[in-house]
Amino acid sequence: ELLLVKEFEEGKILEAESSEVQIAVVTDCLESLRSLASHRQLSIGERTAWQIGLSFPFYWLRTFLKTPKRVRLMTTLFTTFYRHWSGTIGREAVVTHRDLYARNILVNSQRVFILDLESMVLCTRETELALVVRFNHQHWGDTPVHRILATDLDTKAARQSFAALSIYYAVQMMVTDRTTGPYYKESLDYLTEYEERLAALAF
Repeated sequence: ELLLVKEFEEGKILEAESSEVQIAVVTDCLESLRSLASHRQLSIGERTAWQIGLSFPFYWLRTFLKTPKRVRLMTTLFTTFYRHWSGTIGREAVVTHRDLYARNILVNSQRVFILDLESMVLCTRETELALVVRFNHQHWGDTPVHRILATDLDTKAARQSFAALSIYYAVQMMVTDRTTGPYYKESLDYLTEYEERLAALAF
């Protein structure tokens, strides 16, 4: 059973569990959040595909100014984003936590609790997956991540949406964190490592 909570609950932080347990719980959380039947009744905002597309140049330019030695990478990310961004248009909007780190999930023998709901909004279906993969790909390893992607991204539009949203949120994080900060480095490393894979993902 999955519960969204704003206050402390008894349980074990998922971060302390093995990667296999983390993958199983997080993927269940993804499906449970997506399937919330009453999501239109929740008092949360919505981040549309058009908002993503129109705001990306702002984040991209600010990131470019912070990484002047990465001209080729930043140019590739810009063109890749807009080549795949059309895949986000018309995709289902689902409840999205946007901070689904393992440390924000508690588990006990009967229930899973998702904490820190302040960032939760309605977003394009692939948003949570794009963020979860960036948060966890180094710890989980390539094989489990590829298995999750192969299962979840079953259409060209889904793969395009994932690629565009992966770039968008990593670039956005690089804007909000200082260049010596851990989230900046995490995002830059992710974009550098996955540049060619993201560029080819929809084909």
